[in-house]
Amino acid sequence: MTGGSLLVGANDAIGNSTGIDLAGGTLEFSGNVTDTIGALTLSANSVIDLGTGSVVAIFADLFMGSYTLAVHNWTGTTLWNGGTGNNTDQIYFNRALGSGELSRISFYSDFGSSFVGTGFQLGLGSGFQYEVIPVPEPETWLAAALLLAGAGGAWARGRHRREG
Repeated sequence: MTGGSLLVGANDAIGNSTGIDLAGGTLEFSGNVTDTIGALTLSANSVIDLGTGSVVAIFADLFMGSYTLAVHNWTGTTLWNGGTGNNTDQIYFNRALGSGELSRISFYSDFGSSFVGTGFQLGLGSGFQYEVIPVPEPETWLAAALLLAGAGGAWARGRHRREG
């Protein structure tokens, strides 16, 4: 599919072995949908839009080449935010993805401007084998650490003044 959108609005709308080739297009979900789909192949930078419902999309495989995959309207809960992987939006690829592939998957909580994080695949023992969720960029962790360090320093200075 080149540049257009394929709308999936019902459970099992796409055959379990039907592959999808996105060449700059969008695989769009509408409503509460669970679907097992063949391999997802990217022939250009492309988008999966999870819409406003609860989506569980299970792909047989992922072939990215050097392209990127943006996941729009993701409403799940990340592990760093107390999530378990059992959320409203779930995307699975039935194999372990490499770190290079995961780094080219970006999650957004809207249509592409509110970045959540890059891809992270949950472990084999987690019960959510091969699910991909976002994790924040290392810069986000560094910024959070600096903020906490600054707040801790301010607290210590205020405590020292009260005791002195």
